[in-house]
Amino acid sequence: MTLPAGFTTSGLHARAESPTVFSQGLTDLFLGAALLCSGIPETLLPDMRIDEVPFAVILFGIALLLALFESISLAHIGSLAHRRLAVPLLAFMFMALSGAMRRADFRWWGIDVTMFLGLPFGIYWTERRGPIRAISRLNTFAVVAAAFLVFNLAGLALGFITPVQENGRVFTYALYDCVNFLSLCLPGLFVAAKTAETRWHSVLRTLFACGAATLILVAGCLSATRSVVLTGCGALLLSFWAAARNRLTAALIAASAFIAISLTVSSLATNSFLLDRLFSTHLREEDRFTEAQMMFEDLNGVSEVTFGKGMGSRFRSCVVIDGDDRAIAPHVGILATLYKGGIVTFGAVVVLPIIGVLLQLFRTDIRSRQVGCAAGAIAYLILGSMSGGWTYELLFLYGALVTLAVRPPRDYSQMPSFSRRASVQPPPMRPRKLARSRSSSVVSLPALRVRSSQ
Repeated sequence: MTLPAGFTTSGLHARAESPTVFSQGLTDLFLGAALLCSGIPETLLPDMRIDEVPFAVILFGIALLLALFESISLAHIGSLAHRRLAVPLLAFMFMALSGAMRRADFRWWGIDVTMFLGLPFGIYWTERRGPIRAISRLNTFAVVAAAFLVFNLAGLALGFITPVQENGRVFTYALYDCVNFLSLCLPGLFVAAKTAETRWHSVLRTLFACGAATLILVAGCLSATRSVVLTGCGALLLSFWAAARNRLTAALIAASAFIAISLTVSSLATNSFLLDRLFSTHLREEDRFTEAQMMFEDLNGVSEVTFGKGMGSRFRSCVVIDGDDRAIAPHVGILATLYKGGIVTFGAVVVLPIIGVLLQLFRTDIRSRQVGCAAGAIAYLILGSMSGGWTYELLFLYGALVTLAVRPPRDYSQMPSFSRRASVQPPPMRPRKLARSRSSSVVSLPALRVRSSQ
């Protein structure tokens, strides 16, 4: 089939890609708006709700619907059956149906559904955009989180933002949302500084990454939150390891730095509320571990241990909030999947993905960006093992980081379509046979002249 004169297929490709760019941009806009709203202090604007539903959750739901519209409009419904997406979707449907069959309260069932949907959404969002564009968007979201973290810290320090509690700790839940999101992005920020195209970009990104790490530690000290300080230190050490040239040496230096930091903290005076809380910590008497024990005691029989209690399930906790002693998720948030989905779901969405990430690190052709994403996924384990993790934004980020870490390394060698370098075409190379023929003629001519003269 021949095309008419003057007709090219570039216009068809542009028309096919324009709905993709527009729909993806709209999804990312609402996703960033959800992150933006979660960074607004709840004591500053307490009425950001619609029928008891936070506005950030509504924006996240709209972003999820728009992401589904991307697949429908572009006839990519079959991509929903992708091997990386099938397991979280099956786990989601299993836990949702299990909770509905147990007649869980619709309010708590809806909260669990919203939280866990962040995981398959993060996987699908990353697969649709590709590694380069997804990492660029995550770095942009990290800038938004850092800006609102500065706003929260400044407001709490200057007094125009009221803290949630008046017990010596100065914090808002929005501050925690920003800190947790930034902690998981921190290794990727340092790797982005290492792999920048120019030295000027490398300097700017390094300053931003160091500033983000400083903000995390300052937030931990201001709020006197042990988990924030420990997660921040862990994320910083992972960042140093991910961005180093020799990772074995970096691992030894990071371990030595962790020991030095621990000895330095233990030698400081105990006149700080944060240090008092650190020194008075006893793991056996810690509330979060007592709460986890109470959660396991609520699992009755082999069936509930294996398959969980479904979404919307709650257990009696030693931590009482607003007079209610029933918790929807423990402080050790990574155990929420174990409680609601059992050993089967926990192994499918937590254990196996992390094993895949660790195995990917042993590849000799792994890219630096993949190492940064793998370090971010490991930082989620550190965060979820101490406090938090059962939120839609962190599960979204966890799904995105794991997907980016286990992708084939060749996907990272492609330059993005919006890069200037992609538009520059290299000069055409001369065929080797032609080059050899010309060179041979140049060499043979003097030889012939010499022979003829003899």
